[in-house]
Amino acid sequence: MTTKLHPDVKRRLEQMPSSMHKTYIQAMERKSRTAAVKAMCQQCGGYDRNTVRDCTSYACPLYPYRPYQKKAKGDEDTSDE
Repeated sequence: MTTKLHPDVKRRLEQMPSSMHKTYIQAMERKSRTAAVKAMCQQCGGYDRNTVRDCTSYACPLYPYRPYQKKAKGDEDTSDE
């Protein structure tokens, strides 16, 4: 971490799996918009990759950008963890 984190951010980190920390910190330090979308989807999906992938919140403005999407038939799944 390169910047001092707000106490609310520290509390949120304590509530999530450690495997999600890097993405969340990147988002909060404004280093990556992609990380911000990924962190929000992970939070919304209860930190479960399958829940994010199978999301049915079609009205969510982040829905088209969510990580872990199922690829169309013939496409490789190249999404990162």
